[in-house]
Amino acid sequence: MNRVSFIGAWVGAAVAVSVAAGCGNGGKQSLGFTDSAHATQAPAPAAGGNVASSRSDLLTTAVTVVNRGQTVGLTGTLAPDEETRVAARVSGIVQTFYVDRGSMVRKGDPLVQLDPTNARNSLAEGEASAEELRVKLGMKNENEPFDPKNMPDVKVVKAKLDLAERNYRRYKALDAGNAIAKSEFDRVSSELEAARSTYDQTVRQALETYQGYKTAMAKVVTLRQTLADTLIVAPFDGMVVEKLTSVGEWLEVMMGTGNVVRLVKVSPLRLKVTVPQQYVGQIRPGQVISFTVEGFPGETFHGRVNLISPALDTATRSLTVEALVDNADFKLRPGLFATARLDTGASSVAMFVPASALTHGGDVTRLFVVSGGVARQKIVTVGETTPQGTQIIAGLDKAERVILNPAGVSDGSAVN
Repeated sequence: MNRVSFIGAWVGAAVAVSVAAGCGNGGKQSLGFTDSAHATQAPAPAAGGNVASSRSDLLTTAVTVVNRGQTVGLTGTLAPDEETRVAARVSGIVQTFYVDRGSMVRKGDPLVQLDPTNARNSLAEGEASAEELRVKLGMKNENEPFDPKNMPDVKVVKAKLDLAERNYRRYKALDAGNAIAKSEFDRVSSELEAARSTYDQTVRQALETYQGYKTAMAKVVTLRQTLADTLIVAPFDGMVVEKLTSVGEWLEVMMGTGNVVRLVKVSPLRLKVTVPQQYVGQIRPGQVISFTVEGFPGETFHGRVNLISPALDTATRSLTVEALVDNADFKLRPGLFATARLDTGASSVAMFVPASALTHGGDVTRLFVVSGGVARQKIVTVGETTPQGTQIIAGLDKAERVILNPAGVSDGSAVN
């Protein structure tokens, strides 16, 4: 090096030292320092580092570590607890519809009325036949105990039998004293046997009539039920989602054309979610699942796990779990998409970093940490975003310091 070059280099170095010494605390900001509790200036590069590529404007922060109960983020769908095609029990013409699509009904509410004319007429005929037999049997009402001796026809033949028995006893005494001809005694004996036969036959007929009366009354009960069945009612609380017939259409039950509406049970609802395989061992019946739906922003709903699938889906390696959700006010509807969280009951350590520390490229998320005075790139797996920052599930150590403003930083860049 010649003399002129040496003097120029010495003067430049002296000026640089003088400027650095005169900056004091007021120069910290220009050199990239901060007084933040967490964000600090990156440490100076190690001896022998590349001074020409070093960065003095980088801010770093410690990883936020939180101890919390472990929850699993899930997605699912609300499904009805039950679904059925409500059918008529008897054939007939649809006369009236009491509901429409979307109608909410309670158990026992009327859905459809079939024309009751034929059923009403058949019932009247059956009741008349039963009443005729009751009168014939001499019963005051259908609940009176039946005794064939009280039947009018039986009483008549019983009187004749009693008379024949008295005549027989008198003629038998006369025959013993040879006071009458043998033929007269034989005639009286024959009359007694005929009276007994007539009595027995009349009692049997009375019993047959009573059995016919009971059959007629059973038929009346059936006819009453048939008339009642012309009104089709809801078998449970639910929502009508489809009408399967129209007014004036003939329903033929025996031909399988008796369906009138499709009804879904919406209280309770079933929340069906899929749980990743790494959380399978932490799922238990009775655990609470909290969830939200887009239709009700700001509201949180809850359900309890009541069904856990016995096997994982081989394609997704996930487990189907169902939770019962009370919906007594019919607020929620089947088919709604739900964003859910499952409290596993376990505790875990969660790491969070500011979102500004992350860079994204395709499906890969990266951040930079300061290690030994240089920036080191790390590929991380991220989770949820909360007021504490973005959760880092994997790829980062909780003791590391993260660069907050990684724009322009590359792996191995010296920082100061």
